[in-house]
Amino acid sequence: MNSPVSPQAAAKELLRRRGARKSMTGFCLAVNPDEPPAKHHKLLNECLDKVLTGEIPNLMVLMPPGSAKSTYASIRFPSYVMGRWDAEGVQKSVISASYGQDLASNFGRKVRNQVRTTEYQSIFPETRLSQDSQSKSEWETAKGNNYKSVGVGAGITGRRGDLGLIDDPVKGRKDADSQVVRDSTWEWYKTDFTTRLKPGSPQVIILT
Repeated sequence: MNSPVSPQAAAKELLRRRGARKSMTGFCLAVNPDEPPAKHHKLLNECLDKVLTGEIPNLMVLMPPGSAKSTYASIRFPSYVMGRWDAEGVQKSVISASYGQDLASNFGRKVRNQVRTTEYQSIFPETRLSQDSQSKSEWETAKGNNYKSVGVGAGITGRRGDLGLIDDPVKGRKDADSQVVRDSTWEWYKTDFTTRLKPGSPQVIILT
């Protein structure tokens, strides 16, 4: 037989859920309680909150390898955004890109799987995956919000984004030193990625 929850415990849980729906740091503490954000993660989360509210129209994240910048900006942030959008009753889209489709799809899989967790569902119970759109590279919520991941250089025809994410647009030092690769990546960014974002949509670019 389940023990009744005390009023104090119920109030504490309600405050936790409200905090998790209002800020990235609160959300991260709720869905990953065993991995509390470090000081630099909290600073990043504050900036990501401002991206979502429109206070920061475009954000570039420059942190060293191993700093968990991708964990926060490319996995937890889009999952948080999808929950917020569903709660607000809007239908929008995230376009996430990386240097290759494999890495981009890996991010998409992790975002999708985050949405499925019990911890996430306790914060955003209205956010469920659509039954007919659950692939790791592209999926939707039952309320119509869409996540699409692509590799740099791939076409994004037919898609419009309300939030653009680019994590590691260049594979490594060899490609970074190549003028041909740099020019090709820049051209794709200008002619494919940015043109698929709706006017005024924010961008977050994550680099080492």
